[in-house]
Amino acid sequence: LMDFLRRENTISFGGCALQMFLALTLGGAEDLLLAFMAYDRYVAICHPLNYMVLMSTRVCWLMVATSWILASLNALGHTLYTMHYPFCKARKISHLLCEIPPMLKLACAD
Repeated sequence: LMDFLRRENTISFGGCALQMFLALTLGGAEDLLLAFMAYDRYVAICHPLNYMVLMSTRVCWLMVATSWILASLNALGHTLYTMHYPFCKARKISHLLCEIPPMLKLACAD
């Protein structure tokens, strides 16, 4: 926000990698949490008598932890794979975020 207000639109290489990792992690965790919520509703509607057994507090915490761990690992893989390329072009991205497609356009490698 401060860069936007100061009209200084630069970001470091590490800052770009961190921004990409966090955006991918949050998006992936949201998707997985929504899938787990759908499973919760399925159990509540289709198996109401077994709901407390199938969806215990431990299972709920396990699903939350699983979603964050899987999202983080996925984001880490995508970020490392994208950032390992050598970048030799103009190093300017006309996007709001450091995303994978604009970064790959800046890469020197095939």
